[in-house]
Amino acid sequence: MRAHLAWSIGEPLRCVRLAEAARWYDGRTTFGVQGMAAQMAARGHAEMGEAQAARRLLGEAEELIRTVGEHPEDELPWMYLYDDGWFDMQRGMAELALGDGRRAVSFLDRGLATLPSAYRRDRAWFGTCLARAHALAGDVEAAEKLAVVLAPDAVAVNRYAAGDLRLLATSLHTVRPTERRAHPRSPERAD
Repeated sequence: MRAHLAWSIGEPLRCVRLAEAARWYDGRTTFGVQGMAAQMAARGHAEMGEAQAARRLLGEAEELIRTVGEHPEDELPWMYLYDDGWFDMQRGMAELALGDGRRAVSFLDRGLATLPSAYRRDRAWFGTCLARAHALAGDVEAAEKLAVVLAPDAVAVNRYAAGDLRLLATSLHTVRPTERRAHPRSPERAD
């Protein structure tokens, strides 16, 4: 969780180091915890632009988590939620960080399709990542439509998603300068 916190505050190298420390902690970590740590290290590598390391570690994480399914009695109870959809969303976030919007859209879209509608907080976050991926891939219209749908839940239950949606709206606004000039409060508006 410290690795996740480091990732959350924009310290990818620290994220990698903490994840690796957790992964190999005194030989007492379960396969599930090792898998979680490997995926956090992958996210740190992705943030640093290290595609090969990120993708390799995501593959390792997936193998480790699948091992959990063979002996669930040896694992921590909260490992139940890490399935193929979750891995698709993690891969999508990594591809987003690596700047590959097309791949990110594919993974995030597939992963979100598996996430129950009751998971509003997670759907707001991963949906926001998907909207950003659409924008990165050049599909501004899809990004805008998704952002509008996500906004109520993001504001209500996920302040990080809400913040990212605000940043996305700002970036989309600069992508379409003709729309910016047409806005009634814009100082560039021609009267």
